[in-house]
Amino acid sequence: MQKIRSKDPLTEPKHIAAFEKRQLLEFQRQITAVQGIAFCFPYKFNYPWPEEAIALWENDQITLGRCGNANACVVCTSEKMARHRKMAELVCDDWVNAGGSVYWQRLSLQNSSEHHTSEKYDLLKKTWSGMARLTDFKNARSTAGEPQFCRVIEEVLTIHGWYPHFHVLWLFDSHVTDEQAATYLDKVILLWAKAANKISPSLALAEAQHTEWKKLNVARGTVTNYLFKHGFYDLSFEAAIDDPYTQSLSPFQVLRVYFETGDIKLRCFFYDFERSCSNLRRVKFSVRFPKPSCWPLVD
Repeated sequence: MQKIRSKDPLTEPKHIAAFEKRQLLEFQRQITAVQGIAFCFPYKFNYPWPEEAIALWENDQITLGRCGNANACVVCTSEKMARHRKMAELVCDDWVNAGGSVYWQRLSLQNSSEHHTSEKYDLLKKTWSGMARLTDFKNARSTAGEPQFCRVIEEVLTIHGWYPHFHVLWLFDSHVTDEQAATYLDKVILLWAKAANKISPSLALAEAQHTEWKKLNVARGTVTNYLFKHGFYDLSFEAAIDDPYTQSLSPFQVLRVYFETGDIKLRCFFYDFERSCSNLRRVKFSVRFPKPSCWPLVD
């Protein structure tokens, strides 16, 4: 049998994070409602393994391999989102260096405990599709030079349950002025509300609420880190907090707090997340969204 090291000292933050993610996976394996995650075993020989993983391996209870779940597996999600994050950062840098501009926008719907989490995801998708079908939206995009986009779903825990919403990167060509881009993004806010109102008047947020945009002049990497943070294992995160329902915790932060506190309500929220995001397309690129110049190195 290949050598397994479980107690080697870890000094680099990325190695510590990788190990702790796998420790969390071993905890998730015990409670998950997703069969694929229960059999995810993303380990390499001659690297430290959690004791629980060693026990499974030595008792021939599992084989090496990844589940590939890009939404709910603490390890596979992290690696998938990291690739998206690096690609988006390189694309944004290439785009701005070529004279274009990059903007970030958040699009939200009214968050209510009356809607199941899977319904909230579905309503987001329907609102985006409804907006894209509007003639006013098509005309606005044409006037703004057909900006390409990368759309990412993020969800955080609130007192009303999970709150999913969109973050969007818009890429405008070099000939589009800041004024034209601003006009387009303001129009998107209005059309987003119009599309939401067609589904249900209670869904749309007022323009002054959680729908906003800004231009990314510098530190674009910081913004892409924010957009693709689902699955990111933050070593500085403090899991033992007093009130997890007002801290806007991400799904895997909820899992970490449950691991530390045993709060059964958090376990129920995480179950809800696992079930609701099973067929979710978390990241969507427009058809002509560019690839970075060093894409083969990223892919």
